[in-house]
Amino acid sequence: MTLDVRYGTITCILGPNGAGKSTLMRILVGHEAISHGSARIALPGDDTFANRAVGYVPDSSLVYPLLTVREHLRLVEAVYDLGRFSQTQEEHFLEALGLDEHADVLASKLSKGLKKRLMLACAVRQGARVLILDEPFDGLDPAGQEMLMFLVEQLRDQGRCVLVSTHRLDIAERVADELIVLDHGELVFSGTPAQFIRLGDASGERTAFEAAFAAVSHRTASRPRLADFDGMSEAAP
Repeated sequence: MTLDVRYGTITCILGPNGAGKSTLMRILVGHEAISHGSARIALPGDDTFANRAVGYVPDSSLVYPLLTVREHLRLVEAVYDLGRFSQTQEEHFLEALGLDEHADVLASKLSKGLKKRLMLACAVRQGARVLILDEPFDGLDPAGQEMLMFLVEQLRDQGRCVLVSTHRLDIAERVADELIVLDHGELVFSGTPAQFIRLGDASGERTAFEAAFAAVSHRTASRPRLADFDGMSEAAP
């Protein structure tokens, strides 16, 4: 696949489980070797932020269970040799991320949604200009999804490059400025959501987004039907 992802946009990688979304993200952050081709992240301006320019939030939780939310921020400040936030700045930062009420709670005690918010907070605190978020909305309740969407949109509006993977059509339709669709490791669409929905015909049963996704995805009609293997359908002895 060949594609460009721009600053000041939310680019959504959409595809079913196993399509290659996480593999692509791991390649971009150097967690997986690339067999051929190249992947490059171009930073705006000088290389002052090069060592902390990319923030990665994986699908799995990468928090320190015996550190509090506040201690995670202090750790990031120490690792990247940043000046420490004043108490007022720290409180306002935690409040902006909806973590102020959990500031002194151990990470092991946080819900899945709060852990994702904490990982995002660490990426933002390090000064990341590029944010790579792997299935960030997966497993969140509606309130948690709305909060995370609001944060991601703020980061986009600050001019950061936000790359989000998801297998959920409703999430992609809501947050994407640019859309990349993968299927079985292949790039089957790249463009805007408006361009995407022109590929399908909405009906009473499907939205335009669902119809477009069905149009570009490998069809499953040739697969055997589960009903053919239902024990209830077998002839009685």
